[in-house]
Amino acid sequence: MTSSQHALCRGFTLIELMLVISLIAIVLTSSLPSFSALIDRQRLRAAGADVHAALLLARGEALRRDTTVAVSFAPATSLAPWCYGMNDAGPCDCRTSSNCVNTGMPARIRQGGDFPGVALTTNFTPQQTAVFHPARGTATPGTVRLSNNAGNLHIVVSSLGRIRICSPEGRDFPAC
Repeated sequence: MTSSQHALCRGFTLIELMLVISLIAIVLTSSLPSFSALIDRQRLRAAGADVHAALLLARGEALRRDTTVAVSFAPATSLAPWCYGMNDAGPCDCRTSSNCVNTGMPARIRQGGDFPGVALTTNFTPQQTAVFHPARGTATPGTVRLSNNAGNLHIVVSSLGRIRICSPEGRDFPAC
């Protein structure tokens, strides 16, 4: 073997290997904040899509079954995350699963713990409940507000039963 061939076969020195590992560690460390922002944004979008789907289902069931269907929200406390539950007998307490029951359709209760870091507030009155009526799909108007480090989402229910999702920042969804 010539000396140039021998130099090609010798491999990496310990210093070269440590330098490459250090560079990889620096690149990964600098990209972690963007991954965490991506995860936060996806959690917010998933929570928004879930609440939006529940409200659409409630409206559809009110029309299909010709009965009033309610979606009740409970804010987070020091003991429990926020939650919502669907009920065809009026407002219910989603913290107790036996309170949110539906005749002829499965109970639907969702805990905010499924969406870590996402906060929920509403302005529905009374009892933080959106009520969908069978007459033309009308509803109790109000807004569900979801927020985390990535931003805010609003799910708006009109008195005519229209349900839309929007973002005050105009990111990922139409602007509110």
